[in-house]
Amino acid sequence: MSSKSNSHAGANVILPFNPKVNTAKQPAQPLAALPHKYAVDHVTPRKTQDLRGTCWDFATISVLEYTYRQQGIANGWLAPNTYVSLSEQAYGADLLRLCTTVDKNKCYFTATQNTTEGGFVLELPLLAKDISIFPDAVCPYVAAPGSDTVCPGQTEAAKKTNPLKVTVNKYSTLIDADDIKRALVTDKRYKYDDY
Repeated sequence: MSSKSNSHAGANVILPFNPKVNTAKQPAQPLAALPHKYAVDHVTPRKTQDLRGTCWDFATISVLEYTYRQQGIANGWLAPNTYVSLSEQAYGADLLRLCTTVDKNKCYFTATQNTTEGGFVLELPLLAKDISIFPDAVCPYVAAPGSDTVCPGQTEAAKKTNPLKVTVNKYSTLIDADDIKRALVTDKRYKYDDY
């Protein structure tokens, strides 16, 4: 992982529906113009949450992981056949720390109750300036239920020397599958050119 000061993940992020967010429609491109199949470049391998309710955590980290990979390849920080595996465990543990002590008003109910069971992806843009994103090696995922706050590698010293920072420049809430396809194709979403 690069320790350059510009090694942060600034991204346009597509997030699932949240009734608190304005969902005004953008002008639509005709569906006929969209390809039948489309893949986003540099997607990282899938992972498993096992029996914990952390799908939101994995969805968030997945977007950050392959956005960082896109940026890393484009800027020469990473070779095209490599990626940095980011830690869902560290993100979930830090989100709980923030939601139970510092930023309760920015968090959904489950996080304020000190559990990652049933969290929300939308907590990332609300907490991005304070949240810690670490490589998986610092804090590997613990599959056992009840291990939501376990992260021995997430120390104050590690936070101070961590080169990864997240900036959410923009996010969109898209509900309809066709709107999501349109955003992926026309906007080339998960961009890395907005930081």
